[in-house]
Amino acid sequence: MVNPNQSPGVWYDGIAIVRVIVGVMLISHGWQLFEKHDMSVIAELLFNMSIPFPEAMAYTGKLVELTGGFFLVLGLFTRVMTGLLFITFIFITFVLGEGEILSDNQLPFLFAMISLIFFFTGAGRLSIDFILFINRKEDNNDTGIAIGKRFGRYVS
Repeated sequence: MVNPNQSPGVWYDGIAIVRVIVGVMLISHGWQLFEKHDMSVIAELLFNMSIPFPEAMAYTGKLVELTGGFFLVLGLFTRVMTGLLFITFIFITFVLGEGEILSDNQLPFLFAMISLIFFFTGAGRLSIDFILFINRKEDNNDTGIAIGKRFGRYVS
């Protein structure tokens, strides 16, 4: 339920634009998964930090970035994927980057904060999550309100 004292913003579905752009950015970062040289550098860094299973951890982190980006673009399993992304980026920020969030590690920290936003808010109405999960939950709650009024412009 919307709080009448709180402004709904200019465009409620604008969060979808941010979600898709962040997803594309994550895909571009996760694409390093297919670059042998980049992955060996990351694995060597993890090995020098005495992180167990450095190669597996490097590939796991990049795989989470790549798949998390795809799932964010689609708006599918958003809360699960952003939880994994948050853990990944907090590890990058505070373990690999020594927590320097005001200088060198701003980007991973911002990705962690954006992941946290989507973890709490969800993907929004313009997502597969909304179509698969939220619509079904609302369909089970028969309120007697016409479908067109409940779902607005998404139902013709």
